[in-house]
Amino acid sequence: MPGAALAVAYNGRLVYSRGFGYADSATKQTVAPDSLFRIGSISKPFTAVAVLKLVEEGRLDLDAEAFKILDI
Repeated sequence: MPGAALAVAYNGRLVYSRGFGYADSATKQTVAPDSLFRIGSISKPFTAVAVLKLVEEGRLDLDAEAFKILDI
């Protein structure tokens, strides 16, 4: 991984943000805290955890039809 950005929030406030490494290793452009990245498939596990957390809290049923929940 040539570069990454990190942000830490506490009580709703940003307390730390920093870029590490290169956004573009060919041009040696460094990563800034607000650099944009393509997330690709990394978001799937986060989505699964969020859904299962809602199920655990009783706010979502895994057998519910998505279109009924979304009111479409």
